[in-house]
Amino acid sequence: MRPTLDKSTTPIVTITTDFGEHFATAQMEGVLLGINPTVKIVNITDHVRPFNILEGSFILMQTSRFFPSGTIHVAIVDPGVGSKRRGLVIKTHKSYFIGPDNGLFMPIIKNQVFEWAIAIDEEHFPNKSNTFHGRDVFIKIAGFLSRGDDVSKLGDKIDLAALVPMDLHLDQIVHIDGFGNIKINRAALTVPFGTVVPVVHKEREFTARYERTFSDVGIGEWVLAVGSHDVLELAMNQGNASKVLGARVGDVVSVTEPDNVSSQTGPTLFEINN
Repeated sequence: MRPTLDKSTTPIVTITTDFGEHFATAQMEGVLLGINPTVKIVNITDHVRPFNILEGSFILMQTSRFFPSGTIHVAIVDPGVGSKRRGLVIKTHKSYFIGPDNGLFMPIIKNQVFEWAIAIDEEHFPNKSNTFHGRDVFIKIAGFLSRGDDVSKLGDKIDLAALVPMDLHLDQIVHIDGFGNIKINRAALTVPFGTVVPVVHKEREFTARYERTFSDVGIGEWVLAVGSHDVLELAMNQGNASKVLGARVGDVVSVTEPDNVSSQTGPTLFEINN
């Protein structure tokens, strides 16, 4: 099958970056509209933590599942820009993903059905800058794809096994929201609500109660709950858990279900269905 997009609906292109401001993203939007002025652009965020591939992957995975089939997702968390790292165009059963081959897309692919991937030959973009492939390569390909062009000529097809993996571990912090709530790579616990659970972050050991929601514990108390993204969250009711712990995305927060309660390890981020 030719790597093209169904032309029967208005194409949607999303943009996810760690740029920290909209200045660079606006340039990408301008390039995209110059190629296809009918496209609908959705800026997911410019505020992935700088160079944080893990957080960018989590944000994109959790957001992309709510978009219609055929959406084109461009993600630029690319600390290796200008190096020998490859650029990719990926097709799953639901969506297209365009960006660097640095593990950014692997959790998403493992939660969808992989169809094909193309390693972009950057020789097709001779005037690209050394430091802004988002504008000069990736968003252009999104534009071509959005208007129905065959993008197979832009590179060679590669197997899923050839893609750079994501280095992700159980209980690793994948996102910290604006309230300081800590999302970790674990799904629901298998213990009853109200169970007191041991937690370790670096050298700090404490307990948190596993509950349905944050307000089931007192103000300032620790709580573990499955939030709206279907992963376990460590929070302090009406407090800032990440600030209190000094936690960062990528840290491990070890959560141990008590031995005296019948339990099993919940699924990791890779096993959450889209």
